Amino acid sequence: FDPARIHATGIPIRHQFAEPLDRRAARQQLGLDPDRPVLLLMGGAYGVLPRLGKMPRLLRGLPPEVQVLVVCGRDPRSYRRFQREALACDLGRMRVFGFVEPVHLFMAASDLVVTKAGGLTTSEALAMNLPMLIFRPLPGQEEQNTRFLTSSGAAVVAHRTTDLRRALSDLLTHPEQLEVMREAATRIARPRAAETIVATMLGHVQAAQTTQRPA
Repeated sequence: FDPARIHATGIPIRHQFAEPLDRRAARQQLGLDPDRPVLLLMGGAYGVLPRLGKMPRLLRGLPPEVQVLVVCGRDPRSYRRFQREALACDLGRMRVFGFVEPVHLFMAASDLVVTKAGGLTTSEALAMNLPMLIFRPLPGQEEQNTRFLTSSGAAVVAHRTTDLRRALSDLLTHPEQLEVMREAATRIARPRAAETIVATMLGHVQAAQTTQRPA
């Protein structure tokens, strides 16, 4: 391939992730206290996160002012497990959801997301300038994504449950560190990748049409 024909555009995501959304307004829309920090726990569309069974107990150890949003995706077992935990603690502290469409709203309301290192989820988080705590990335593309995100300063990684607990406590009690990560995410985000892809393709088509016109 001609290197000039290769374009690093970023992964295309929904246009909502490119639209600015006020954090306080997003929290109020979700019924959260706008003045208290928010942790988002996401496992992807099918709720797959390593050691998910230990997560409810781990969340109990968070600072009491932290509000938690748990998105279980299409995983009814995880949903029931977290619902039981929510009932066992302050209902205002933990909100549990299944599959949700307005992911951008949940990300806009949050200070930190615990998630997998899949390309789409991390691209969405970067577009929302949301710091990431990646837990036990899988070998292959998730590890490669994690290396890129951590070296850029937009994410930290935890390979063990004890590391995850320590990182959560450290980040949620040091908002200045989260702000540095947020700025790093802003620098490497590609929120308008879809538009860039279309514009690039149209440019190649128009150039080809121009060269093929008879003199």
